[in-house]
Amino acid sequence: MVRAIVVKRGLPAEDRLVGPDAFDAGAFAGYFLHPALQQRVNSTEGGFVSVLGDAGRAILQLPTIGKGFKLLRILKGIQQDDDPKAIFTDSTTYTSVKEELGILAKQQKDLIEDLIKQIPRDGHATEALIPEGDKLKGSDPDADPLSGIVGPTHAVYTKYKSQLDGIASGKFTQFFEENGCEQLHLFDLDRAQEHFTMHGGGEIEENVYVLHPKDGSVLVPIATYHENLLAELDQEFVVALGKLGAKSLTIETVAGMTCSLGADTGISKKMKKKKPASGSARYEKGEKKETKVQWGSPTYDPDHAMDGCCLVQDKIGRNTLLQLRKTSDVVTYEKNYSIDTTFGVGVEVVQLIDASFKWEGKTQYKLVGKFFSKKEIESESKAKEDEVQSATRAGSESV
Repeated sequence: MVRAIVVKRGLPAEDRLVGPDAFDAGAFAGYFLHPALQQRVNSTEGGFVSVLGDAGRAILQLPTIGKGFKLLRILKGIQQDDDPKAIFTDSTTYTSVKEELGILAKQQKDLIEDLIKQIPRDGHATEALIPEGDKLKGSDPDADPLSGIVGPTHAVYTKYKSQLDGIASGKFTQFFEENGCEQLHLFDLDRAQEHFTMHGGGEIEENVYVLHPKDGSVLVPIATYHENLLAELDQEFVVALGKLGAKSLTIETVAGMTCSLGADTGISKKMKKKKPASGSARYEKGEKKETKVQWGSPTYDPDHAMDGCCLVQDKIGRNTLLQLRKTSDVVTYEKNYSIDTTFGVGVEVVQLIDASFKWEGKTQYKLVGKFFSKKEIESESKAKEDEVQSATRAGSESV
């Protein structure tokens, strides 16, 4: 489910669930149903074909079913006569189970709808009725999760249209009108700045955001979501391999979005500030959509190679490379990676904000890495220790 978080100065600084005045209570009731029951609300009773299907199953089971039931009764001490209150009996059929589930789904939906209709008629529900899934954790793990003003996008937009249309001079109006996301959260600016963290550093401003796919306390501007996440992914490759003792890394874009490393953009600069590359990495552009990274000295720290990384853990953290570098002296590495570069938000969503936006949903990278040998790493480490000891002695003699 895509959730959009709208941050705007002047919104009520409280948690509210948009109530039935803004939308149909019956449609909203379906939102609270378990997914397995949602699809059965409008189900119909089984017909003649279903009965034939049950008969066919019964025929196939005849050779073993009688002996099976008899054995179970002996083992469990079950009486021959069916208990009229039992959920499943000897006469239970596949069709009857399906029909009972349909009845259960309708009854549960009616019950939820009745509860929703008891919401105060000012168009909002009390905080106690907000589903747990709509409460968003913050940067402080000890802080209570907050929902802001929350509800289905159409419902929230209908009620707060005048305020939402004023964001970025109406830039997001089509996004709201065409339900670019399923759920919409509205946060006052001060409250959002206190509760969440801005992706890549910086301060949260009035804008429309989505949650980071791996960290629900981090807000990412939806209009630049894909560029931000690609920059983070590429930078994490450098950070992780740098801590594994990389000497050089070549990232070739085989298909899809070109690697963003070294690009002179505001996004890449923010990412470098957030996660500086290990060992003062230098970037340069090569041929065939290649980006090359060079390290002047080794920074070997495999136990912390994944620290601060969340997008490449499945690619490197659980891969043999991490273990190989810790247990052997492998100095070359080459692997192709296929990556979902939508990062969970469809390209069509951003196109509701910027019709000219273009992006590839799948990207293939070829990574070629060369590493400092264990001997080189040990030599460099010893040289640094000697420098420290020499400086310490010089300081003591001067006193």
